[in-house]
Amino acid sequence: MERIFTLNLLYRASLCYFNRLLDFIQTTGALGGAASSLIHVPAEVVKKRMQTGQFASAPDAVHLIVTKEGFKGLYAGATLQILRF
Repeated sequence: MERIFTLNLLYRASLCYFNRLLDFIQTTGALGGAASSLIHVPAEVVKKRMQTGQFASAPDAVHLIVTKEGFKGLYAGATLQILRF
């Protein structure tokens, strides 16, 4: 009986540790995805606007977007991108 009780405690302790580990992994994955969006979203905005023929080069696109719309213009659509992660 005592052995079963000890095994039960070990099992519960390992599940608790495993759940904490999974929570940590999920949290770091979400933070990593959000951090990658800081680079990915402006690059996508510049790429899409260059594909429409509005700009001749990427540096020109970044300069004009920031000049006309501010830094907020580089993150147009960022909310949807972050929610997708």
